[in-house]
Amino acid sequence: VCLLVLVGCGQYTAYDHLDQALLAQAQGDIETALVQMQAAVEIQPQDAYLLRQLGWMYQQRKEYDAAFVAFQTALKLEPAYVAVYQDLAMLSEEQGDIEGVIGWLESVVAAVPDYKASYRDLATFYLRQERFQDARSLLDGVVVRWPEATWAYFRLGGLYVHLDLPAQAIESFRKVVVLEPVTDIEYALFVEAHSALGNVYYDQKNYD
Repeated sequence: VCLLVLVGCGQYTAYDHLDQALLAQAQGDIETALVQMQAAVEIQPQDAYLLRQLGWMYQQRKEYDAAFVAFQTALKLEPAYVAVYQDLAMLSEEQGDIEGVIGWLESVVAAVPDYKASYRDLATFYLRQERFQDARSLLDGVVVRWPEATWAYFRLGGLYVHLDLPAQAIESFRKVVVLEPVTDIEYALFVEAHSALGNVYYDQKNYD
């Protein structure tokens, strides 16, 4: 019982430091915020959430190496902590390391395969880097696993247009227009897919 009380007390104290850190950060006092955050992690070194907050503090100061260490330590404690993979990807992007971004996004897809948003982010960076085969393989897997993934069909359609594969582009865009849009984003894709289909048909007619 005494041990539990001590553990609870330590956690309370650590999160009090967190509160003080966030208050200092809101007031623009980054130095005090970092000191308070370091104190929190010193008390609760096995708390992945606190380590993530510490990583953010370092990132704000552009102490990238320290930020990486904090984020990666958080991941070792909680390997399925999706937000930390995203933090590491953003940190890599901030330093201009796009392949590093892709590496972290590939890691989160492998570690947490049911988290759909990671596939969208990874596809975006594959396409940005013109890694078209990687993007195609990824998106093909997404639509097999989630047949209702409107965004993936739309991305495939655009990729096939770029690769000059009109038949596959038409098939992908048709998938978008037959799926009933639910969200505003899906409705926007529905409208864009209709327009894209028209363009593909027009280009085919002129080419033929």
